[in-house]
Parts: sequence; C-alpha cells; structure tokens
Amino acid sequence: MTAVSPEDLFTANVPLIERLSRFVCREARMNPADADDFVSQVMLKLVDDDYAVLRKFEGRCQISSFLIVVVRRALSDFLARERGKYRPSKEAQRLGDAAVALETLLRRDGRPLDEAVRAMQSGGHDITLAGAEKIAARLPERRPRPMPVAIDDVVEPHDSAADDGLRFDRMEGSRAVSERLRGAIGELPAEDQTILRLHFGAGWPVAEISRSMRIDQQQLYARLRRICKTFRERLLGAGIDAARVSDLVGRAEVDFDFGLASSQIPDAKPSSVRERGAEHEESAR
Repeated sequence: MTAVSPEDLFTANVPLIERLSRFVCREARMNPADADDFVSQVMLKLVDDDYAVLRKFEGRCQISSFLIVVVRRALSDFLARERGKYRPSKEAQRLGDAAVALETLLRRDGRPLDEAVRAMQSGGHDITLAGAEKIAARLPERRPRPMPVAIDDVVEPHDSAADDGLRFDRMEGSRAVSERLRGAIGELPAEDQTILRLHFGAGWPVAEISRSMRIDQQQLYARLRRICKTFRERLLGAGIDAARVSDLVGRAEVDFDFGLASSQIPDAKPSSVRERGAEHEESAR
C-alpha cells in the first residue's frame, strides 16, 4: 500500500480538521471570533515545518483520533496564551497583599498550603499556617489555567483520547447518514414523503396509513420496501454500509435527523382516522 504524503493527508482532511477544531471550541464555550482564530492557527501549525506534526501519523489509528489529540493540545496552548497573565480574584485583592500572594501560589502555581506559607515567609510576609488557612478558606475556587503543551510532541492516541476520536467519528457518521437520507427523501414524490412521515415520524402502523390514504396494505408494504432499498443504495453509494449504520444506532452521541419531525405530519391521529373510516363505510351503505 502506497504511503500518503503529509501534504496529501492534510489536503484530504482540511474539512475534518476544521470540524474537529470547532467541535472543541464549542466544548470550551469560545466565542465565534476566538474560534475562527483558533481554527486558523491549527491549520497553520499543521503545515508548519513541512507538515512536521502530520509526519508523526503512522496510521495505527483513525486519522480523526490522531487529530483530536492534536487539536485538544493546540487548544490548551491557545487558551494559555490568550488568557495572559494570572489575575488575582477580587476577594484576594480586598483581603490585601498577603492574600494576593497566597492565592497566586495556591491557585496559579498549584503549591500545597504549607509550601506556599514557607515561600511567603521567605519573601518577607509575616504569616502563619493558621492565618493562611483562614485566608485560603475565603478565597474563591478557580479552574486551573491550561498549561501549554508542545503540539509537536503529539503521539498516536490511546484510551480516552482515542475514545474522543471515536465519538467524533460517530457524530460525523450520523451527520453523513442524515444528510444523505434527507436528500433521498426530498427527491421522493409527495405521497411517499407523507407515508414516511406518518410511519417513521408519527409512528402510525402501516394498517392505519393504508386506511387513511386508501392505499392497499400489501402495496403499501411493497412501496416501503422499495423506498428503503433506495435509501440503502444511496448510503452504499456514499460508502456507508449496514455495519456502519448498525454501529451508530442507539449511541448516546448520535442524533439522526431525517426531516421527519412530527411538526411536518398531518394533524390527524390514527384513532380519528378509524372514526372517519367507519363514518365513510356507514354512509356508503
């Protein structure tokens, strides 16, 4: 099998890289402007130094699993740069210089309390361990700042990182299946679309649809089989086989959208259909 060059690997996966980058930006609740900047920086980093990062990819995992690690590490580095210098909390500032120094040692540097006290005492602060404990109890909890990680040190992922990539793969798979089937449904005659919305969107039994639309029940079953065969062929043509779909069905991270929402179906319910059918039969007598 011919090895793919890093340049070709990058070119083939530009859309995937962008989707992964925006995926982690949404998780980090970044604003759109920062997200755009981050996506651009990821792209530049991947082509930097003759695609040095991508040359580390050995094909022992899915490319998306490899890239999710690259992107997450790039995000950590990006946030560390963008958030700049550590700023003490308002409470620490209100309590005075000793509280600011203590908070910096505890929250920014991650030092244990006793070590922070010794450092402060060495720096000229008149503070005891008991006094530091009282101050620390009044300081707000803060998330640890992201620490820069060299993106060039990325290795092929294992365990949770690979799970992230697999989860993203499944989300992308559900999106691809949904798009293909929405397109196929949109090409069907209006009556076929109504049948699908009633059966799959509203959960009507075939017998109810048959009575409501006055279509022979056996013909309706045959029509549904023919439509499903068309869908299967459409998915196979896109490289999505039955095994891939089976892997997606029932996953928590998967959300199919075939455009068959209940808001798009007729207001009639099966019970009212039966009532109208009985009235029709009575009048026919």
